[in-house]
Amino acid sequence: MISQMESGFSDDEYELGEGFTAIDFVPYDESANLEAVVDREEISDSEFNLFGQIHNNGETDWNGVTLKAILFDDSGEFLDECHHYHQGRLRSGESNYFKVSCGSQCSSIALTNFSRYELEIIDANSF
Repeated sequence: MISQMESGFSDDEYELGEGFTAIDFVPYDESANLEAVVDREEISDSEFNLFGQIHNNGETDWNGVTLKAILFDDSGEFLDECHHYHQGRLRSGESNYFKVSCGSQCSSIALTNFSRYELEIIDANSF
């Protein structure tokens, strides 16, 4: 997590937008109680897709959730990393669908030795 000192922003310099104050902003961490659950996998030698739902089991409403999938081969070596930014509000108690994809016709990734992935929520916005 980056502190205000590290980021170079202070409350005086950073505009949160009309109707928001620094008090309205809640930084994302594990206490947010967001959960990504994979319902279906589509994995081939050239493409990787995860379909699932993001559940907000916490008390804070979130506007945008970023997921990251890290892919590894049989020996545990890193193959690729994919991100998905889920736009829109995710209110407390709600769930929304997501799709995380690696690979496409425009980019080639080598998944022939694919063995496993790790999926995590890496960020969310509270305003």
